[in-house]
Amino acid sequence: MKRLICAVILLGGLSFSPVSSASIWSWIDSLSTCSATQTYCYDYTFTIADWDETDSTPNPCYGLTACTIFIGHRHDAAGTSGSGIVRSWGAGAYPFLIESETMGEVAKEFKAIFPLPFSSTTNHKANTVATEECVGIFYAAGKNLGSNTSEVNQAAFEGHPILPGSICGVAPAPSGSCDFDQDVLTLDHGTLSRRELEGHEVSENVSISCTTAQTLKLYIYSANEVDLREDGSLYSELYLNDNVLGTTGYTIEVNSEELVSVKSRLRTNGTPEAGEFSGSTIMLITVE
Repeated sequence: MKRLICAVILLGGLSFSPVSSASIWSWIDSLSTCSATQTYCYDYTFTIADWDETDSTPNPCYGLTACTIFIGHRHDAAGTSGSGIVRSWGAGAYPFLIESETMGEVAKEFKAIFPLPFSSTTNHKANTVATEECVGIFYAAGKNLGSNTSEVNQAAFEGHPILPGSICGVAPAPSGSCDFDQDVLTLDHGTLSRRELEGHEVSENVSISCTTAQTLKLYIYSANEVDLREDGSLYSELYLNDNVLGTTGYTIEVNSEELVSVKSRLRTNGTPEAGEFSGSTIMLITVE
């Protein structure tokens, strides 16, 4: 799969995923083959994790007379959508799609009617796999394709771009060409005293393999930090090859296989209480 759960563990307690702080995050949790007359048939179980309500990116549908957004998959060489969708929302029923100036404003209104995270399944059926596929939220500017509360398969949904700012984790093999060589990476800080917590570091390598040479961008869902205590008194800063990611990601060239160092540096905010704590997040592969 094209995601890696990075567990940051002190002594092995509660594990949870923090809320993200950038645009639209989505990934494919698993892939399975399906039966169809076409050569390639894959079922994608996916998660649309979050959509940043503070994103100031201009809304591409603002001021139009019509617009439809929908959950679909990247299907063709141009990186646009296929015909099969999971859900759709049209501006006729949801005028905020054309009245909101920024993506963050759209996100706030959207999440009020459709809470995130959301997980479901969609599929790819074709005689080829033309691109590194992913599942995300696409938009049809100037088009009223209707508001559908269940799966729809029609040509009108083909060929539309993904919403700007999307961080869309690509599908694993055999649909995709790149993947992590392991599903879980554990960064274990061991048993530490309070005095040893601040700045303590531990790192591990993760291998990325590709069947064709690719320019990849890696993201960490929590951006840089993973809370290890709910009160915020203890957290981990995460680095890829000593780089702070923010929301811009880390670009890497992979010919066949590449090692990436993932480092956790502990930070304190006040005085953490003693106990056993951990946190987890998701590392994503996207294709440039």
